[in-house]
Amino acid sequence: MLSAVVGELPDSARRNPERLQYSLYKTEAPLRHAQMPAGPDIRINRRLRYGTLADLTVIDTRSYRDDQPCGDGDGVDCADRLDPNRTILGAAQRDWLLTGLSRSRARWQILGNQAPMGQTDRDVRNLVVITGDRHQNYAWDLKRDYADPTSPTVASEFVGTSITSGGDGADMNTDGVNFLAANPHLKFFNAQRGYVRVNVDRQRWRSDFRVLPHVQQQGAPVTTRASYVVEDRVPGVQQA
Repeated sequence: MLSAVVGELPDSARRNPERLQYSLYKTEAPLRHAQMPAGPDIRINRRLRYGTLADLTVIDTRSYRDDQPCGDGDGVDCADRLDPNRTILGAAQRDWLLTGLSRSRARWQILGNQAPMGQTDRDVRNLVVITGDRHQNYAWDLKRDYADPTSPTVASEFVGTSITSGGDGADMNTDGVNFLAANPHLKFFNAQRGYVRVNVDRQRWRSDFRVLPHVQQQGAPVTTRASYVVEDRVPGVQQA
């Protein structure tokens, strides 16, 4: 199907990898008018308001980031990785994000994010980060300094798994054992396929990790593997 879509695109898009990516995104993804590409540029970050209950801020961590350090190597370390001037948001998007969070009057601040955070240096009332990327389920406290387990918990993060990517998965794997041992603020890990169901009102946020025992064969039942809540004005995840 992808090859058929590419074949229908203009020659200029097929010859330019970046233009090809934007064209495929525009063709295959449902986009609001404000997110439609303008030439080679596309704005993905946006803010959705749900009355006074919640503001959902969606950020873009791919378009404005610095190039990955250490030659893009997997497991390779270098001094550039720890450069405090590096950015994943870009200055303009960072200012837009912080201004929106500071001005919001909603009860819950929801940050739609592409890469797990694990820590934040901002105090934002009822900040809950929802993240993908890892094809695994996490529930963890966001610390002001994750290197210091005693540092204050200032927010909460839920990472959702993939629906099918990665095969059947497992309840626990080597990643989970290592991550839980190294990160005391990580409260839950699971590597099965599924999704996260959220219910939120003015008093409580609840995330249900819905998982499947297998996806490579039909008929798998979906069950709730674990549920975690965040109470109003109480940062951090708690098992329901």
